[in-house]
Amino acid sequence: MTQSRRRLARLARLASRLGPAVLIVALASWPGGALARNAAPTPTGAPAGADPTAGSGDQPGVQPSIHYEEALAHASDVIEFAPGDRVTIGFTPRADDAWLVGGERPRALPSGNATGRQMRDAPQGSVWSATPPTELADRLPAPDAGVDAPIDGAAGSTIPAKAASSRSTPVAEPAGSDAVVSASGLRREVFGFLPYWEVSDSSTSFDWDVLSTVAYFSVGADKNGNLMKLDPDGTSTTGWGGWTSSKMTSVINAAHQRGTRVVLTISCFAWTTGQKTTQSTLLGSETARSNLAKQVAAAIRDRGADGVNLDFEPIVSGYAEEFTALVRSVRAELDAIAPGYQLTFDTTGYIGNYPLEAATAPGGADAIFIMGYDYRGSSASTAGSISPLSGPVYDLTDTVNAYAARVSPSKLILGVPYYGRAWSTDSDALHANNISGTKYGTSVTAIYETAADLAAQHGRRYDSVEQAPWTAYQKETCTSMYGCVTAWRELYYDDAASLKLRYDLVNSKNLRGAGIWALGYDGTRPELYAALADKFLHDSTPPKVGVIAMAAVQRDQGFEVRWTGLDESSMASFDVQVAKDGGSWTDWRLGTTATSAIYLGADGHSYAFRARGRDSHGNVSAWGVISSSTAATLAAGGFGSVQVDGLKLRAGPGTSASILATLNAGDVVAVTGGPTAADGYTWYQVTAPVREWSPVADVTVGAWVAAGSASETYVIARVPINATSVDPMIAGYTVGANGSRIVSPNGDGVTDSIPLGWTNGTTFDGLTLTVIRDDGTVLGSRTLGGTGAGAHSYAWDGKVNGAVVADGGYILQLVGTKGSAIYSAPSAQPATADQVALFGVTVDHLPVSRLAGADRYATAAAVSAATYGPGVPVVYLATGANFPDALAGAAAAGHTGGPLLLVAKDSLPAATKAELARLKPARIVVLGSTSVVSAAVATAAKAYTAGTVSRLAGADRYATAAAVSAATYGPGVPVVYLATGANFPDALAGAAAAGHTGGPLLLVAKDSLPAATKAELARLKPARIVVLGSTSVVSAAVATAAKAYTAGTVSRLAGADRYATAAAVSAATYGPGVPVVYLATGANFPDALAGAAAAGHTGGPLLLVAKDSLPAATKAELARLKPARIVVLGSTSVVSVSVSLAAESAAGG
Repeated sequence: MTQSRRRLARLARLASRLGPAVLIVALASWPGGALARNAAPTPTGAPAGADPTAGSGDQPGVQPSIHYEEALAHASDVIEFAPGDRVTIGFTPRADDAWLVGGERPRALPSGNATGRQMRDAPQGSVWSATPPTELADRLPAPDAGVDAPIDGAAGSTIPAKAASSRSTPVAEPAGSDAVVSASGLRREVFGFLPYWEVSDSSTSFDWDVLSTVAYFSVGADKNGNLMKLDPDGTSTTGWGGWTSSKMTSVINAAHQRGTRVVLTISCFAWTTGQKTTQSTLLGSETARSNLAKQVAAAIRDRGADGVNLDFEPIVSGYAEEFTALVRSVRAELDAIAPGYQLTFDTTGYIGNYPLEAATAPGGADAIFIMGYDYRGSSASTAGSISPLSGPVYDLTDTVNAYAARVSPSKLILGVPYYGRAWSTDSDALHANNISGTKYGTSVTAIYETAADLAAQHGRRYDSVEQAPWTAYQKETCTSMYGCVTAWRELYYDDAASLKLRYDLVNSKNLRGAGIWALGYDGTRPELYAALADKFLHDSTPPKVGVIAMAAVQRDQGFEVRWTGLDESSMASFDVQVAKDGGSWTDWRLGTTATSAIYLGADGHSYAFRARGRDSHGNVSAWGVISSSTAATLAAGGFGSVQVDGLKLRAGPGTSASILATLNAGDVVAVTGGPTAADGYTWYQVTAPVREWSPVADVTVGAWVAAGSASETYVIARVPINATSVDPMIAGYTVGANGSRIVSPNGDGVTDSIPLGWTNGTTFDGLTLTVIRDDGTVLGSRTLGGTGAGAHSYAWDGKVNGAVVADGGYILQLVGTKGSAIYSAPSAQPATADQVALFGVTVDHLPVSRLAGADRYATAAAVSAATYGPGVPVVYLATGANFPDALAGAAAAGHTGGPLLLVAKDSLPAATKAELARLKPARIVVLGSTSVVSAAVATAAKAYTAGTVSRLAGADRYATAAAVSAATYGPGVPVVYLATGANFPDALAGAAAAGHTGGPLLLVAKDSLPAATKAELARLKPARIVVLGSTSVVSAAVATAAKAYTAGTVSRLAGADRYATAAAVSAATYGPGVPVVYLATGANFPDALAGAAAAGHTGGPLLLVAKDSLPAATKAELARLKPARIVVLGSTSVVSVSVSLAAESAAGG
């Protein structure tokens, strides 16, 4: 039957029994004339100051549930359920069903013992409906026929039953044994209530992939412990009729074939005085409890079902222990039949007096179904979510935390609503005042199918505090008393998007699962099943990630930034970004597994940080922070710092609003709304207390706090907790000079010490220098004299406690004290990769120096400055953007005794200008055409020499190399080196060797000698020719062709890779004991170009290395060469400190 037909039938019955006025009021309560369920007025919310986890079933904070209200609304339904056959397919757990049942892993259960007809014909008070598996049935006391006992009585017109449908392929009822179950990958229990009135609805469907348990709702129990099988007139109750129906046989068989349990809900409410009497009589009698346990177990075994759900709500005050006894009796009776039957019980959002620990102890229930709805009822003062995820009221997060503080999360199932509630309100504003009643229309519940249609019609709105959708519309209500009145209606409900957020809570709190009231309320709409699949078939929940609160001001230049993440599986990595002075976000840490790092800031600047995370299933959180502002503002989007202890966090702006929590001095709040004036105070809406941003730990959202009055201040503005500014007390810290941070304390007068520089922002009581290994080991410290404010310097001699430290990597930390305050440079935790890269010192008794600059131009200038004095005969200028022209120039520079410097196409870089000014060369040679080095550069170079500025260039790279050779060498050279013009690595080592041996470097194509190269070879008539690189870069055909140009040999120097080729060139050119070896990256050319010229001049080879490792061929060649010193070219970003240390070790240092 359709939902509208079902309700129209019920309204017609009500009209015939109670008069047409009732029908008018009931129709008026429908939201916009659409489908809804009426609900009795109910108290809302816990009283101010009340402990939401304490109290009895009679406390004002507990209100009748939707289970009860809808059972009452359907009490007059009579549905013609045809009795069913025996359930033929027993339950077999899914392969991934790991939630404990009876303290053990799930196991298979038997199929049915009786047909639905046998069960329906069994007398009231009987235990077994057919021959019991082990013994004959006992006869127990007759049922109680009190008015409050039945919840599914027989009155009114008959409604024919309709078949339930399934989203999966319909399952027949074979006469065979249990079906084979395939694993679905369901990660949590999904426990859905199936009311008997939905069993009869053809629109009710099941997606077995995302349903672990279907709980049929329900069969009542009387005070003697008898199941309510028959009405006083001897006919079957609707609840028992549905349970024994052909429709339920189909549901159970279909569920079992897919590994889904079907359990029976036994209900015994205590919301009225009569109901309390019934429940207390039942619970207070051991005989009645035993009777109910036996009948329940038999009803499960006879039907071939899989467990029991007990819906006793609330527990009558003083009967918690008796309820526990009932739970344990039911468990014992189920276990007596077979282990593996599931047992759960339902509780309200407020725990009340439910005996959570005792009733779930061994021998008790497997899980608790928390009814995570009805947080607002029909008489709520304002409209709002019936299942708020967060906010200033007691919400789902509070509920889960309260329950998880009492029992393991693995025993908790959080129920969510497939329905909403509508109120008549005084406006269409969020949380408008409730004016529901006869005049404007009563408050009603609306199933999801109806709510979604209304939201589509009137526009979906969203409450970002309680995280729930809602809609508003105007509706006319007509009554005989008030006539026709139009008022606003506000409907709050949950849809797929908001339910996913609630499922995220289930996942993040690692609960046993989620529950549903009720299956069928989505009609034929697919999105709610899709939401279950999205969150429980796969892990699609991103982690919660935030930057941990930072001090507003940093007194060290380097400060620690911490971040954290929370995920149901595990955190895999984090990305962290930084924004300087409110600017754009830039990457700082990507894919890191660390949860903290030291950031090196600059004096006078501010920084904001944000983080996101990736979990082990690949889910990536969004950047939780948008604004990069570092300003302190007490306004929406800003933050406040609490200045006093005991500041109350309230549910609304005003001293009469409920107290939610207490804040203390130092707590931080994130401002989301306000200011609002009330009771003499200025109030702000806040999220509090925040300890990371975005929040990871649970926080109260949408609460209100008094920031102060005319005479007092309680909250002041502060910078965002993810932001800070730098005002160091030790500023401008520097280590080393001229780009080198190597100290060689061997007494040779060269780099025996290393200079430090800094500026004190105050006069310190004491100042020390702490020497720390780059692995964080503290070796010792010494007292320094520079305690006064201002600039200071110091030269460290490589010693600690009078003894020279061993070779290795170190970082030198300054520590100043002033009173109890401690200040550090570069930071309090200096032994990190970033800080070692910027401030690290290498102690090396075998001098391993590093020549580097801020860029390739500055590095070339540094190489020149360390190699040549003023008055050099020549300087070669080559483009820093590409390598070919400079390769031949490097060989020529090494031969003629002048450096190679790099330039931009259209300008002389500052570092190159400075070095030219220092060198004062006799002449300058520009390499390459004006398309790579412009005429403007050549003109500018004239300012730096008293001689000529000439240009050597050709039509292409081959012709340019030939031109360089022709201008530098005469015929009869001892050797010519041939290298590919298509790449640089082989030629780099060759250029150094060529400069040393006095022969040019010419370029060739892979398979041919270019015309310019042929002509130059013919002119040179070299004594021998050396081909550089393997036949994959310079073919055998080229080597053969070269033989025509020499009377001597044509040999080849090559290795397995660029590193081995460079080593081969070195081995063929230099003997042991060379004065120097230059090490350059093999991954790029700029640093090595200037180094090749210097190597040719100083008589040492150029070898290639990887950024973070010393290749085997290079290591072996260093061991053979045993150089007097080693020069590393380029910064640690291209050749790391570990490589220089490894090179020293390989060379015997």
